[in-house]
Amino acid sequence: MAGIANSNGGMLTSRFKVLQISKFYWPHIGGIEKVVQDIAEGLNDKCDMEVLTCQLKGKGSKQLINGVKVTKASSLGICLSVPISFTFPFLLAKKSRRVDILHFHMPFPLADLSYLMFGPRNKKIVVTYHSDIVKQKKHEGLQTFFVSFFGTS
Repeated sequence: MAGIANSNGGMLTSRFKVLQISKFYWPHIGGIEKVVQDIAEGLNDKCDMEVLTCQLKGKGSKQLINGVKVTKASSLGICLSVPISFTFPFLLAKKSRRVDILHFHMPFPLADLSYLMFGPRNKKIVVTYHSDIVKQKKHEGLQTFFVSFFGTS
């Protein structure tokens, strides 16, 4: 069981709450989706794990997939490899307030913008960049801004 330091320097015995943020999740097939699934299922017994993702197209849903809580935001479809979801930013804002750690799987510009607009600033953040930078020239400016905003510490 993981511990979280309290204000007195002692350790609380509650489990870490982690929200993984990814464009898509299993059963969608892809390398990023497989990594997110492996992390979620592999750490689910050690922390309270949840995944926030988008539907390819259609109404949002809440599912329990292999023991992992998965929330899929509604989507109108995909444009320039990014889901068009008006509910995702609000789901991210709501869910990120209830967790200790946010784990962003990039590139996912909708998640970046949603966090910058609505996300709490007092959370631990993990960013995993999965894609070949050469192929993502159109997102280079956003990535540079995101990295400079959060620093490298």
